[in-house]
Amino acid sequence: MFCFSVVLEERIIMGKNFHISIWKEDIICIYQRLRYGYCYRDTWSIDQWFLTVVPNMIHDLRINSHGYPGSFEGPEEENIQKWNRILKRMEFLFREANEDTCRKKNPYEKEHDLAREEFTEKYGMFGEMLKTEEELAREKQEHTHRLYMMSDVPEYAEISERWLAAEGELREYRDRCLKQGMVLMIFGTCGIDQQRRTKRKRQGVEGGFPAASVVDLLFLSVICLAIRHGPRCRVQDSPGGTLCGMICFSCFLTLFIDWDK
Repeated sequence: MFCFSVVLEERIIMGKNFHISIWKEDIICIYQRLRYGYCYRDTWSIDQWFLTVVPNMIHDLRINSHGYPGSFEGPEEENIQKWNRILKRMEFLFREANEDTCRKKNPYEKEHDLAREEFTEKYGMFGEMLKTEEELAREKQEHTHRLYMMSDVPEYAEISERWLAAEGELREYRDRCLKQGMVLMIFGTCGIDQQRRTKRKRQGVEGGFPAASVVDLLFLSVICLAIRHGPRCRVQDSPGGTLCGMICFSCFLTLFIDWDK
């Protein structure tokens, strides 16, 4: 009786210490989120943190927004509606990319859970009761352990395969939503402006001088300076003069080169 009471008291003390440590870690996380915007727990699963926080931020922005990106062109009311549609679409895609908030669910989830419980009751969590004496002896000798899954038992193989196939389709769907949401977040607010810039760049309107034009200009400037100054284009004659100026001028022009053209 005395031993039981001592053990019970130790468990109570350990439970209290555990809760105190959890509160301590919570306070640390609160401080880190206030100072840095995230805590060390968020780094354990950055993707889950992103898919939990960012959709809420987009939702608040959509509800409390009073404007639209400056790259939008057109009537103000039309731009506001367009910006609202983009934000709503982003929020939807990111929520669909999160397994916890995705509207699509595995149609075999309940049936699979029931089969899993039945499998565990019959054979153990990893099919320990399915092992033969030879397997147990070999495991003891080789220090290995075989794990039996539902797919290894014929009566549960069909539901296991259906559930896995549905999970694969859901994973692909969530991945597509995440990619579309990221593309919309990066290019959605400036998609029209980006297309316009690309078109102008191809036409040579903006984006820098073509590389060939800059090379021609540099070559022409060198010829003109050589004809004008002749033998004075030497560093030893005028270290801060003509040749140095040509080099500086050439370096300055290279800043405007568009090497993609």
